[in-house]
Amino acid sequence: MIRYGIPAVFALLLMGAHFFRAGSLVLAAACALLPLLFLVRRRIALRIMQCALAAGVLIWIHTAAELTLIRIQLGAPWLRMLLILTAVALLTGLCVLLLNTSKMKQRFPKHTQ
Repeated sequence: MIRYGIPAVFALLLMGAHFFRAGSLVLAAACALLPLLFLVRRRIALRIMQCALAAGVLIWIHTAAELTLIRIQLGAPWLRMLLILTAVALLTGLCVLLLNTSKMKQRFPKHTQ
């Protein structure tokens, strides 16, 4: 169960570093605090982390496209950067899938009241 959560924590902290470098301290803090939802044993906590990671995939794709265009216009090397950010986006997407496994769903049960 922990092995499914560690990549998600890493991906959220990496997104936080991205936002911090961009100057968005609120989003950086939110990403840094999101892993604390692993302490909340409710399905909504799991869904919030999945949504944040899914949004992260879109952010990484957008960042990759934007930086690639800038680098092409400047005549700077761009392929390695594009491959790295694509890999980060894919690994972030993998974290969404890891949080959707049956073991994670057992750890975060639905509360029916």
